[in-house]
Amino acid sequence: MKVYVYTVKDDSMAPKYRKGDRIYFYKGNPPKNGDPAIVTLKDGRTFVRFWKEENGTILLSPLNIDFDDLRVRPQDIYLACSVSRVRPSY
Repeated sequence: MKVYVYTVKDDSMAPKYRKGDRIYFYKGNPPKNGDPAIVTLKDGRTFVRFWKEENGTILLSPLNIDFDDLRVRPQDIYLACSVSRVRPSY
């Protein structure tokens, strides 16, 4: 199975993941409720957030309270995978 890498762009999941950290994931590893996930929407935006399926939508929640939750429809998601591991930037 091929491993993919995403470099975190903001501190929305700090202190767990920080800007510059590298997140590793497998495309065949869909997120479950409560998982930290990497999510790319069809409009091209990518987020690292906690995943929660709720009332037919997906709630993407940051760990850092300075960032807002995002609610999306499943059909607006291009890619959603659980985070497999992280390599800190420091």
